[in-house]
Amino acid sequence: MNRFVEDGLITMWIEMPTQFHRRPHPSEPSGQVFLARTTRQLARNFRQSVSDARRALGVLSARPEVDAKRVALFGISLGAIVGAVTWSVDARPAAAVFVMGGADFPGIALNGSLSGPFARKMGLKAEELRAAWAGLDPWTTRPPTRARRPS
Repeated sequence: MNRFVEDGLITMWIEMPTQFHRRPHPSEPSGQVFLARTTRQLARNFRQSVSDARRALGVLSARPEVDAKRVALFGISLGAIVGAVTWSVDARPAAAVFVMGGADFPGIALNGSLSGPFARKMGLKAEELRAAWAGLDPWTTRPPTRARRPS
């Protein structure tokens, strides 16, 4: 993020629900609570993250020093996954870069090196994850913003 600022870009860092400073308690490992113990809670955490990202777009775009037509998304890992959803449901960002993320959320949750062991231990099932994430996963939802072109 420092590099973005050095290049004259305005940035906004968003912490996901239950991560970093938003953890329910400092003793909780960041991110483990985000994965939740049920598919419904995990889906709620994703929906809240997308909502937070969309709100951040509005706040950032309203700043007088920001050209709202040039606001973009950038996400790494979980941020890339949430960013891909945000990109697919919100037409405001002019561009997006996602690193180490993707789509097929049930596959990522069940097979990821960090999330897989936890998801299996919790007994999460692919069918339950697909149902809980209906309308969220870019893998199964054609993004309405696909034809967007920056001005």
